[in-house]
Amino acid sequence: MKKVLFITNYPSPYRVDFFNLLGKSVDLTVSFTSKPEQQKHRSENWFNTDYKFFKPIFLQKLRKIGGIELYIDIFDIIKNGFDIIIFGGYSSLTFMLAMEYLHKNNIDYYIEADGGLIRKDSRLKHFIKKHFISSATGWFSSGKVTTEYFVFYGAKRDFVFQYPFSSQFTREVKEAGMVLTNWPQAKTDAKNKIGINESKIILSIGQFIPRKGFDLLLHAAAKIDRNVGFYIIGGTPTEEYLDLVQKYQLNNVHFIEFKGKAELQDYYKAADIFVMPTREDIWGLVVNEALSNALPVLTTDKCVAGLELIKNFENGYIVPAEDPDAIADGIIKLLTSDLASMGVKAYLSIKEYTIENMVAAHLKYMDEIIKKGG
Repeated sequence: MKKVLFITNYPSPYRVDFFNLLGKSVDLTVSFTSKPEQQKHRSENWFNTDYKFFKPIFLQKLRKIGGIELYIDIFDIIKNGFDIIIFGGYSSLTFMLAMEYLHKNNIDYYIEADGGLIRKDSRLKHFIKKHFISSATGWFSSGKVTTEYFVFYGAKRDFVFQYPFSSQFTREVKEAGMVLTNWPQAKTDAKNKIGINESKIILSIGQFIPRKGFDLLLHAAAKIDRNVGFYIIGGTPTEEYLDLVQKYQLNNVHFIEFKGKAELQDYYKAADIFVMPTREDIWGLVVNEALSNALPVLTTDKCVAGLELIKNFENGYIVPAEDPDAIADGIIKLLTSDLASMGVKAYLSIKEYTIENMVAAHLKYMDEIIKKGG
C-alpha cells in the first residue's frame, strides 16, 4: 500500500471527507498546521473531526522568526520515508522550509492547489512563488484555470494532474439534483417550509467578511424590484451591511445565521438564482453546491469555480469583480431567462464533481507517479 503524506493548514470538513475516502486505498498521514478551535472565523459546527481512515498529526513545536510562525516538527515527519508527499499550498514558512529541505535532498514533492489567480505581484513575491512552485516534481490542479496559474509560475504542463474539486459525495449531488424531477412544486414547497413570501429568490452564502463582497450585492439589490427576495446566509450582519439596508430601504433583504448542510438544502431548493459576488475566491465550493441544486450561478471573474464551471447564459453568468451595476444587470438578465432550462444545464455541468471522483483521480495519478519512480 502506498505511503502518502499530505501537508495542509487545517482540517476543513470537505478535506476530511476526501482524506477519509482516500485513506481507504492508501496508507495516509495528514499533517495540519492548526486545529479547528484555532480557526476563530469559522463556526465550530462547520468542522468534521471524524478522522477515521487516516492518521492526523497536528504540528506543535512552534517557533517564531520575526513574528512568522514555523513548526519545526514538520522535519521529523517528512523524514519518515513516504512514497508521495503532497503540500496543500506553499505560502507558509513551514511549507517553504520543508519544500526547500526536500528539494536540497533530492526528495520528490508535489503541490496541490484547489485554485489560483495570477496577480500582478512584486518582483520579490513573484520570485518566491516561482521558486517554490517550479521546484516541485508535479502539481495537482483543480482544473484549467489553476493549471494556467501553475504553469505561469514555472510548472511543467505535462506533470500537472487535474482533479474535479468537490465538497459533495455522489449521493449528495444526486439527491440535490432531484429538484429537477418536480421543479415548480419543489420550489413552492421549500418556500412554504422556510416561510418565504417573495416570488423570486436570490440566494448567497458565505462568511460575512469584505472579501465575499456582500456589500456589492446590497448595492445591486437597490437596483432590483423589491418583489425579489435576497437571502444572505453566513452569520451576523456587520454595521456596514445594516447601514446599506437602511439607506436603500431594502426590506426584501434577509440575513440568516450559519446553517449546516441539511438546513441549507431548503434554501437551495427555494432559490431561483445563486449569487457569489466575491472580490476573490481561489475556488468557491458553494458554486458547486448551487449548481448541483440546479441553480444558475452569477459570480465574478475573481472566482475560480465560476471561471472553471460557468458558461454565460447556459448555467449562469460571470461579471467583473467590484461592479455592483454589473451584478444587478446580470441578476435582471438571469431572472428574465428560462431558469428551468438553465437549472438542467447547471446540474449537468457539475454532476461529475464528486468526492469519489476526486479521490479516483488522485489514486490514478499516484499510480502513475509510483510507476515512473517518483
